[in-house]
Amino acid sequence: MAAVSLPAADDVPSMVNDENNNTVIDTSTTTPTPKKIYTVDDIPELYAIFINPVAGREEILSSVTGFRKMLSVEKNPPVKEVIDSNVLTNFVKLLTHSDEKIQFEASWALTNVASTEYTRKVVENGAVPYLVNMLLSANSDVREQAAWCLGNIAGDAPDLRDLVLESGAMDPL
Repeated sequence: MAAVSLPAADDVPSMVNDENNNTVIDTSTTTPTPKKIYTVDDIPELYAIFINPVAGREEILSSVTGFRKMLSVEKNPPVKEVIDSNVLTNFVKLLTHSDEKIQFEASWALTNVASTEYTRKVVENGAVPYLVNMLLSANSDVREQAAWCLGNIAGDAPDLRDLVLESGAMDPL
């Protein structure tokens, strides 16, 4: 394991005022922090956030993003392990969350699952009507991600294509 060094004094962000005189963090001289790589070992911790009734927006967003990143790895994403953790139902519930970033991350996680041999698990957890509804979102990223997920579902099999079409996806598209 590599040693982690502290940033040099000139790499620490400073507070500056923007054009509207709002105080912001100047990150132009900071060294980026390494991105967390999520693995199956993180599933229990990420899932615990979903079942915590007092989890806040940032915790939920961090958890669903962690799952999405785990499912986004190029080689051998742990899709079965994520499904076995019973989190898909939570992803579907998050499709109706008031926060668009959370909706986006949840639909992206479902998109990744729907791009595998486990597409039907996304459907069985009731995602299709929520994804169709998301096609009406004011947020273009949310709309695009919902369309992508629905495309993965519809492209998997003729009966799933028919299900997506019968759910009304064509009108908003």
